[in-house]
Amino acid sequence: MIAIVQLPRPMRRPSSVSAVASLCLLMAGAVQAGGTTALERGDEAARRRAEGHRGSRALPGPIGEAVAAYEEALAAQPDDLEVRVKLLSALYFQGEFTLSKALDQHALFERALDVASEGMAQLARGLAYADASEENRPRLVEHLSDQPEAAGIYFWSAVYWGLWSRHAGKFEAASKGVADKIRDYSELVIALDDRYENAGGHRVLGRLHTEAPRIPLITGWVDRDVAISELERAVERAPNDLRAHLFLAEALLKFDASRRDEAMDRLRWLVRQSPNPELLVEEIQVLEEAEQLLAEYEPGVG
Repeated sequence: MIAIVQLPRPMRRPSSVSAVASLCLLMAGAVQAGGTTALERGDEAARRRAEGHRGSRALPGPIGEAVAAYEEALAAQPDDLEVRVKLLSALYFQGEFTLSKALDQHALFERALDVASEGMAQLARGLAYADASEENRPRLVEHLSDQPEAAGIYFWSAVYWGLWSRHAGKFEAASKGVADKIRDYSELVIALDDRYENAGGHRVLGRLHTEAPRIPLITGWVDRDVAISELERAVERAPNDLRAHLFLAEALLKFDASRRDEAMDRLRWLVRQSPNPELLVEEIQVLEEAEQLLAEYEPGVG
């Protein structure tokens, strides 16, 4: 953090020059002596997030540095949506790939939801109806059309509600309307930019329709055919995204017996892939899960 020396309080109002100087310090994003900003330090640490990994588990150091740097940058510029999205992405990696205790993960996901909620509140300034429901979505899309980071804020909001519900339990998730939130935010991301984060809106929406239980009067809208069609769209728009292929194969195995051979071929193709060096830990996890699913549906494999 930047060191701010506390000067004696003056007897008169500070000059405009002093006020401008203070503002410049704040807007600098905590520049260090070497001229590196907190945002740049966060980016550099995020690029090192897979250093020293063991399979799909990463060391906590590099991504911890990234999270700390992004938090520092956001504290200096709380309205910077780009920094907020980068922090949300770093928190996801930290929670999914370095933490092993469910309680620690749940606490991190709650914290990330606060970060995302603040971003949504910022995006909704001046809008009377800010929820992402189907009824209000057209005006919200119009309102957000000039905000390039809006898709990221809503995408990560959907992701974190899904992760939060994984540990909260079905009753608590249902009481908070989590499934509706994930659906609405994912559909909004699709409306804003359906290729964002490798067609992330389609991928999350398809996963929701795959995993969410059908509860009368609460999630009666869950549709297994939509699960397959949304994941097919995700694969079509981002054919190099291995997780989309995994999710599609799983949905086909669960809900469409006539396409079992297609799903198994997709899994066999997946386990032959090499992980992208830029997404090393993330894609190793996908390949591990693909091997497990293949072994489950094809005994003797693995």
